[in-house]
Amino acid sequence: MYFLVFLFMAKEAAGENDMQVAIVAGLQALPWLVLAPIAGRAADRFDRRKLMLLADIASSLVTLCFAVYVFYNPLPSITLIAAAGTILSCINVFFMPARSASIPNLVPGDRLTDANALAYSTQGFVSTAGTALNAGVLASLYATSPDLFFFSATLLNSITFGASALFIRKLPTLKPDRKEEDSKRVMAEIMEGIQVVKNNLILRIALPANGLISLAVTGFFVVYLKTNKDWFGGGFNTLAWIEFSFAVSMALGSIFVAKFPRLKPGIGFVIGYSIAGLTIAMMGFGQTYWVYIVWNIVCGLFIPFAWVPLSVYRQAGFSDHIRGRVNGLWEMVSTGIMPLGYFVIGLLIETTSLVNLYLFIGGAIVFVSLSTLLSRPFRTTVMPELQETPADV
Repeated sequence: MYFLVFLFMAKEAAGENDMQVAIVAGLQALPWLVLAPIAGRAADRFDRRKLMLLADIASSLVTLCFAVYVFYNPLPSITLIAAAGTILSCINVFFMPARSASIPNLVPGDRLTDANALAYSTQGFVSTAGTALNAGVLASLYATSPDLFFFSATLLNSITFGASALFIRKLPTLKPDRKEEDSKRVMAEIMEGIQVVKNNLILRIALPANGLISLAVTGFFVVYLKTNKDWFGGGFNTLAWIEFSFAVSMALGSIFVAKFPRLKPGIGFVIGYSIAGLTIAMMGFGQTYWVYIVWNIVCGLFIPFAWVPLSVYRQAGFSDHIRGRVNGLWEMVSTGIMPLGYFVIGLLIETTSLVNLYLFIGGAIVFVSLSTLLSRPFRTTVMPELQETPADV
């Protein structure tokens, strides 16, 4: 919930200055660029369950403190909104590599696709619940009592982080499979992870390609905000339903992709992103609200085809002692590039039309995804079995 609410708060504080909204979103992504390699190393050295638990507890406390502040100051400054979002990102950057690296420790190797599909689908369904709450209860609250809106939203965020911590607490110990004598200095271990990714036939293509696609789609939520305002009236309700439709379709797409456990990761990447890029381009011509929603749904249905197989590959193709660093590097590139993407979209949104923005974003995604087909190993490499030695290294 907090990303949607924080950007809506930023838009309220910034007024007509869309660049400030882009800066707030970019600052929330910056910690992934700086801290993700360190977070990946931490996931390969410490109990991953404890890392996730501490991250959730800290996030709950930060959002609780922010809720108390906005109770007395209903519309905080954009500087404070940016600071709170950035602090949350600094915490959560340690959650994601530990989470992804833990899945192979919890399920049999032949169920990894099912497990990742379940992870993405439940994430989608929970996002759906959050956006439905935003569109219903919180939107009504914003319309009737704006001064209570941000307080209620941030307090609910604190509760959800706390609830997540209760679930994480029930997991078994998830210490990485490594020997103490294998420990190296921080930079040596980070460089070891970089070398493993560099030598991998799939990731040395997928990592930069996914980074470029992230660069193209980074500002998409800023475009959502402007689209909602310029085309659909600017209400929080319409914005939340746009996000709701996307979350539902992503959840359903994740369930469907589980039916293809042997889908080649490179082919899944191309199918998912090329179709998603085409639908984004078509959104530029969907100035009727329900037409726009339909294209939004189709986009969400196909993105899991790009995400799920590659998630399985990053888990099955690498041994447990390096898995956290591999996923940390993935998060660093795909999320750490976002500040640049927000800066670019902040410039473009002031100088070109929404139609051109959709064509630019969608066209870039299609071009990058199809260009990966030039690599024969990327096209042909099959999904590895879960193993204790890296695949294709």
